[in-house]
Amino acid sequence: MRKYKGQRQRPSPKGFIYARDATGKGRKIIRIYKLRTIPDLPGGGRDHLLSLSGLIDPEEAKHITPFRSFLRKSGLDEIPQLWNIFVKRDMQLLGVRPFMVEEFELLPHDLKIKLISEKPGLIPAEAKYDYQVGDLESRLKAIRLYFNEDPRGIRRVSHSVKALFKRVAIYSKR
Repeated sequence: MRKYKGQRQRPSPKGFIYARDATGKGRKIIRIYKLRTIPDLPGGGRDHLLSLSGLIDPEEAKHITPFRSFLRKSGLDEIPQLWNIFVKRDMQLLGVRPFMVEEFELLPHDLKIKLISEKPGLIPAEAKYDYQVGDLESRLKAIRLYFNEDPRGIRRVSHSVKALFKRVAIYSKR
């Protein structure tokens, strides 16, 4: 695996909270925290992360308990990221969700430039636009709409409530 500037290679300790590296503002590598909703499979020993497409491997999905499924669908598995917002200050409440370092490298250059211009967010700003969860092209289109609609960010704050309601609607359909 290619090592990126500032990237930590240590795995997160086993437990209910795990950490992963993502690309933040200015291409800074930030460590974000989530509740572990997919348990380690026997012999796996790795953090179970969503792929770039947002889909879960069916083998992993059958190990998710109803409680953990509820955490995922409701977005409550993201609560530890409040630490990133209020303490570490490397995320904001509303913004484009952070991409893992490996995923970020696969994105088109024009989108990378826009993404590193602001902090990633907990509430996905792209949720304001109807995009198909699990469809990368649809999500990238929504992100572009978000940046093109208001390039200076003046109206973005007013969209936070709409984005929050869209996110609830998206997760309730899962």
